[in-house]
Amino acid sequence: GADPERMTPVRIEEYIAELFHGSNVNVQVISDEDTLLQEYPLFATVNRAASVVPRHRGRIIFLTYEPQNPACILETLLLVGKGVTYDTGGADIKIQGNMI
Repeated sequence: GADPERMTPVRIEEYIAELFHGSNVNVQVISDEDTLLQEYPLFATVNRAASVVPRHRGRIIFLTYEPQNPACILETLLLVGKGVTYDTGGADIKIQGNMI
């Protein structure tokens, strides 16, 4: 793990795009705040504390493997994960050092 200033969500997006550039892996990134609010409301709610600093705004990243010969696919594998670069600990709901 890197410190949150060195490996921000923006940097992770860049790293993943570079890593899979020219491969059979399609990278789709959703970072637009309106789209996140409409399509991923729980993510958008958690992301509120980070959204005040542009480089800390969260992203949804989809990786889709697209083989040259789709007929060779025998099964589908779905992985879901969460990467946290900085945990604010509920900073958006703390008032004067106390949780609501």
